[in-house]
This record gives sequence, C-alpha cells and structure tokens, in this order.
Amino acid sequence: MSNYRDQLVAHRGDLSRFPENSLQGFEQLIDQGAKLLELDLQMTADNVPVLHHDKSMKRILGVDRNIGDTPFEELSNYPFISKKNTHDATLVSLEQFVQLLEKFPQVTVFVEIKVSVRQIFGTAALDKIIRILQPVVSQCRIISFSYKTLSYIQLQTDIGLGYVLPDWSYKTRLKAEKLQADYLVVDYKFMPQKANELWPGKWDWMVYVIDQVKAIRSMEQLGVRYLETNRYIDLFEELNQKEKLSCV
Repeated sequence: MSNYRDQLVAHRGDLSRFPENSLQGFEQLIDQGAKLLELDLQMTADNVPVLHHDKSMKRILGVDRNIGDTPFEELSNYPFISKKNTHDATLVSLEQFVQLLEKFPQVTVFVEIKVSVRQIFGTAALDKIIRILQPVVSQCRIISFSYKTLSYIQLQTDIGLGYVLPDWSYKTRLKAEKLQADYLVVDYKFMPQKANELWPGKWDWMVYVIDQVKAIRSMEQLGVRYLETNRYIDLFEELNQKEKLSCV
C-alpha cells in the first residue's frame, strides 16, 4: 500500500476544515498524522514574519489594509473571518509556528516566502526568516516564486530550496537549471501530459493544488513525488479506501 503521508502536502493546512495558515489547523493535521505541511510568509510593518498568503488582510481578517503596513501586535487583535473548527483564531508569527514544529521532528514544512517580502523589506527580512527557522532547519524547505529570493538564501544557508514556477516557459526553465533547487513546484494546470516532457534534473517535482484522486493518479504516472492539497484529511482517507478495495 502506498504511503500517502510521504506524498500529500497540506496546502496552507486543510482549507476544507480549518482557516488557512492557522496554528490550530496545523496542530489538528499533525494530530491526524500529517507529515508534510505548506505555509506562506508575509512581513508585518515591524518586521515580524507571519503566516499569511495575501498582501492584504481583507480576505482572511476582514480588514482593508496590507499586512506590511500593520504591526504584529495590532494584527493579533483581529480574528479570522472563517470560524471553521477554531475558537477566535488569530494570525500567528513564524516564531510561534517554529515552537510548535519543534515538538514534532517527524514533520517537514515547505515555507513559501511571498515575493513581496524581499521586494518591500529587502534581504534583511530573509536573514531574519533564516534565523528564526534555525532551531528546525532540518525540518524546513524554503520555496518561492522569487528567483532572487531563492538565489540569495542559497548563498546564506544549505536549507532545502524549491522554485515555484511562474509559468512553463523556456526562460523559466533556464532559471530552474541555473538555480538547481531541490524541488520544482508547479501549478497543476501547467503540467505536461507525458513524463518525458518534464524538465530533467536532480529536483523532485511538487504539484499544486490536487484535490481529487483521479488527478493524483495522473500525477503519479508522470513521476511527481509531492502533491499539495486543500483536502488533506478527506483525500488521505479516500486514497486509503480505494487501495483497500483494490486489494480485496
């Protein structure tokens, strides 16, 4: 039987059950046996890395203001709009997440540094993120759409890196070959139909977002190793049920 714990990556947690990038959501996933997580990082006005996908607070916190214009103390006063299986959850700092991760050495996390972090806060922000991750560096992989972000981090530390491809172009392929990251992360809709069309290299492929068993089967046939999903708990159960039935 396949070990889907080593394939499925919980994309921002489990969006079907918990608010995205919430500490409670990640805790519940770990309790359910998840071994691979993915989260997003933005920076606050006072240079605190926080778990948040968008530059704006509006979609998640209901406030029409940018994360980068707001100090962390103020952000922590705004509860998530979504109340899925949480009790007034609020934005969490990277440091708080690291404290959780230290308790679970079996868990690996893909930390996506959003493009705006380097653009607005410069390399000092990247240095701070690296320092905060140091206690759990062996459990972390840094991923980003930003080639410049990854190139800088590559010079500072030997942490695993993943290049999130902005497209499936020759120009992007050249950047991937120059960077030689450990992972190439790609949108499902960009994926080719044949395995021999995948760019050859030492990297492992990770695809997002996969929420159906049929799509997982097709990605497995292409040789994709990691699959990001918004439905981690339910999809894991569906996959196991189908494997059990196929063994009967």
